[in-house]
Amino acid sequence: MKLLKEEKGFISIVLLAMIFIIVTIMGAEIVFINNGNRRAWSTARSNQALYLAEAGIEKAIQWLKDNPDQWDSPPTISPTSLPSVNFGTFQVVYEPLEQSEPGTDKCILHSTGIVQSGNQEIKERISIEVTKIQPSPTPQGRDVELKLKYALFTYNNIHMGSNGSSRIIGDVATNSTVPNSVYFPWSAMVEGHLLVGPGVDPSIVVNGAQPNPETGNVTLGTSNLEKEESYPEPVFPEFPTDLPTRSPITLKGSTNGSISEDGYYPNITIKNNTILTIDIPEGTERKIMVDTLNMPQGNIVINGSGKLTLYVKNTFTFENGSKINYGINGNGNPDQVLIYYQGTNKFSVAGDTKINGTIFVEKADMEINNSGGIKGHIITGGNNVSVAGDGSAVVKALYAPNANVSLTNSGSIYGAVVAKNFSTSGNSRIFYDSSMSTVILPIGGGSGPGEPTPTPTFEIKNWRSSGFESTE
Repeated sequence: MKLLKEEKGFISIVLLAMIFIIVTIMGAEIVFINNGNRRAWSTARSNQALYLAEAGIEKAIQWLKDNPDQWDSPPTISPTSLPSVNFGTFQVVYEPLEQSEPGTDKCILHSTGIVQSGNQEIKERISIEVTKIQPSPTPQGRDVELKLKYALFTYNNIHMGSNGSSRIIGDVATNSTVPNSVYFPWSAMVEGHLLVGPGVDPSIVVNGAQPNPETGNVTLGTSNLEKEESYPEPVFPEFPTDLPTRSPITLKGSTNGSISEDGYYPNITIKNNTILTIDIPEGTERKIMVDTLNMPQGNIVINGSGKLTLYVKNTFTFENGSKINYGINGNGNPDQVLIYYQGTNKFSVAGDTKINGTIFVEKADMEINNSGGIKGHIITGGNNVSVAGDGSAVVKALYAPNANVSLTNSGSIYGAVVAKNFSTSGNSRIFYDSSMSTVILPIGGGSGPGEPTPTPTFEIKNWRSSGFESTE
């Protein structure tokens, strides 16, 4: 009996031990399963946060590609949800880097994906480095694309006259930080913003007859440029040397004439309201060079849809209602005519004379007076441009970065003006709208249009993840 009792006690101990082991194993399995579930939950939420962070990176990179000229001030992307998901948001911060070499810009993008689950917030952060590489401009290109953001930009002074009610419709900017370098009479107005050079109180730069010209003469107020603006120098091209020499042309009385070939003409004279027709078939460019273009009263008419490049070496006389590419009721296409003037005498468009085309004056002074008018771009490397009387320039750009530009009496300009200094008086006007903000000007110095401006390329490297972070 005693042995039997001992055996029963031993069996009980073994059973208890086995039950303990089984319970321990089951408890460990339950803990393991729970931990596995937690790991799976964390992994799923972390993957969701990573997915959102990658979406933020993609959106930021696309913005940089779409806005290659605005890398100086990219926007921070505030918490944003994807339309196709509802489990979280992403946020992107740009960190610009110093320019390492000319033609390159670098920035670091930090994108954070955020997933909210109950009381917990899971974050995953990705950082990448993006480099923009701007190709060199195509050599010998003639055409240059410019962004003209202002109705008027000057490097130095803006003087809106001693009296009168001149208006500038559009934003105005100057690099100047010099006291009183912007002046308004009582009734002159800028219908837009006025920006002065960086780092100076605008009230020091802006002066006028009113007690507070910053609000009395500027409808949208004054502020500062973030940095000084700069525009490229217009490069006047070399004239062609391979054009065949032709005989001089003189048209007068009732004799009209025509040109159907390229050539160098020592002299072209058009009198008595006669007509010189220049034949330019579609898709072709006609090049004509003259020492003297004398139009005391005459007309140049373009026949065809091609383009005329007219090189004037010495003298340009344009009077008494003469017209170039004016068309019927002024509808001649200004894109069809480009006139280069290399002479030193003043380039004058006055007395109801009209030119529909782009004018590029190398160094001479330039004048549009009385009822004279130019419809097309105006470019000059000279020192003085005057639009006066009832003269008008219907342009996208009056580009004169080295010139004093004056607009007086009832003179008007429809387009953007770039000048060294600007002055106006009387009832003159500048009209500007956003359609004029991008122009292509023949200021590159080449003899042909050249290739389109190369687009920048982008390099992405140094992708790294900081791992996920979980907070209660």
